[in-house]
Amino acid sequence: MNHYCSHTILGLDSHITVPTRKAATAFIQECEQKGYEERLLKLLIEIDGNQLLGKTVNLEGIEEMRNMMLYSGLVYDEKKRKIRKLREDPSELSNWGALKQGKRYDMTIASVDIVGNSAIVKKHGIKKAEKLYFRFWAFLRKVLEDYDGRIWNWAGDGGILAFTFKGHQQRAVMFALEVQSLIGVFNASPDKPVNEIIRLRIGLDTGKIKFADETGQIVSETINYAAHLEKNGTDPGSISVSDELIGSLPKSLRALFKGNGVFEERKTWKYKGALQ
Repeated sequence: MNHYCSHTILGLDSHITVPTRKAATAFIQECEQKGYEERLLKLLIEIDGNQLLGKTVNLEGIEEMRNMMLYSGLVYDEKKRKIRKLREDPSELSNWGALKQGKRYDMTIASVDIVGNSAIVKKHGIKKAEKLYFRFWAFLRKVLEDYDGRIWNWAGDGGILAFTFKGHQQRAVMFALEVQSLIGVFNASPDKPVNEIIRLRIGLDTGKIKFADETGQIVSETINYAAHLEKNGTDPGSISVSDELIGSLPKSLRALFKGNGVFEERKTWKYKGALQ
C-alpha cells in the first residue's frame, strides 16, 4: 500500500501517538479490506531475520504461522519468493514448510530402533525383512502424523524423528507412548509379511537444533544423545527420556516415568510401563 498512514486510517491528528497494537490492528484490517492478505503474509515471512531501520527483525511465532498456512493448503516458496498452493503432502516436508536453513529452533528428538534387526534378517532374509520394515514404517508414519512430527532420517529398522513448535516436548513423549502401546496391535496383524514379534527402543532428548534442509546431515548434541540413549540406555520395549525433557512435561506424563540413573553424565528417566 503506497503512502499508508495509520493516523489517516484511524481518523486521528498526526501529533497524536498511536499505540503499537492499535496501529497494527488498523493495518491488518486495511489489508483485509483491500484483499492484501497474501502480500502481508509474504512481507512478514521475508522481513523475519532481516534488517529494518538498522535492526534485525525477529518475529515471534512466525514459524507457527507458516505451519498453519501449510495445513490451509499454502506454502511460501523460498526460491521463487512467493506464496503458492501446496502440492506436496504436508507431512512430507521435513521443515514443516516453515523452518529456515541455518536457524536454531527448540526441538525434541526421538530415536526409534527395532530390536534384533540382524537376527530378523538372518532368519527371514533381506527381502522379507524389508517388507516387514516397510509395513512398520507406514504404521509409524500414521501415528507420527497425529503428533505433527517428521521423519528426518530412516534406515529401514530405525531412525530419527523430530518435533517442534509449541508443546513439542509433550507431543514427542505422547507419540512414543502411543507407538509402544500400539506395537502389540501391529504384531497381531494377520497380514504382516513376517511372523515376527517387533520390539522397539525409543530414546528422547530436547534442545536447540540448527536446521538444515538435508536433515540427515544435521549435527546436533540433542540428536546424538537421543540416539545414544536409545541404543545403550534403553531396554527393549521401553522409552527413555533425558532429565531436560522430563522437566518440561506436565505432571500427568512425568508420573509415567521413574529415575533410571545417569547416562553419559546426565540423569535419565525410564517409562514405568511393562516391557513387551
